[in-house]
Amino acid sequence: MAFPWNAGGETASRAIAWLLTNFLAPAINQKWKGARAYDVRDTGAKLEYGIRRSITNLEQEFHTDGSFLRVTPDYLALACMSQAEAGGMSRVVSLVTVHERLRETAPRQLERLYRPFWWDRQAEHGDDERPSNWLPIFESDGATLSVRYYDDYIRNGYGLMGAAIDDETENALRTMREIVEDPENWIEFRLEPGQIEFGQNRLIAHGRTAFHDAGTDAPSRRHLLRYWLRSEGGIELEAEPTPTA
Repeated sequence: MAFPWNAGGETASRAIAWLLTNFLAPAINQKWKGARAYDVRDTGAKLEYGIRRSITNLEQEFHTDGSFLRVTPDYLALACMSQAEAGGMSRVVSLVTVHERLRETAPRQLERLYRPFWWDRQAEHGDDERPSNWLPIFESDGATLSVRYYDDYIRNGYGLMGAAIDDETENALRTMREIVEDPENWIEFRLEPGQIEFGQNRLIAHGRTAFHDAGTDAPSRRHLLRYWLRSEGGIELEAEPTPTA
């Protein structure tokens, strides 16, 4: 069911979407220099270093948001203001299911996925900081599983650090990607104007198909409001992990 939060014009819609999403957890910055509400729409920008796919009309592979951060968002919220003329289908996959498939069929590759990789920080850092973070895909304290995932960011991360991806790492990444992208493991749907998608960002990966917008001034141009929600570490993009006892 679509909620009428987007019926009162853009200013009111932004305010209502902000209130609805922040009930779950505080919205954090999504850019190093700020921006707690992020517009997901095609800006005409060409994909290059520091330009995210979220501001293009290109297909976006399965990923968790803020995967390059030391403390990733707990939740993702996507509030649909308007939808594309064609395409822009949303996809989600359970990373718990992926983990169990790996445990059953590829335990050696799973073990590698618990060790760190270089992650492209998407130019969201100071000039004096390294461009990649060294982080694992899977983490567990014995009771709770936490996952970050974006194959593209890992491959870019190694390139930025001038590091080679060895055979063990390549095999683990390829095996996980095959399971993530298996159509039996994901669902597809169209997010309609007035709907908000909430996802447990540490257990679910999402993606989208490429899309085509109508003319520049037409109402059928895809526009989502994105929020990263995190219950620890404050609102800054990067946060220090909470110490464990």
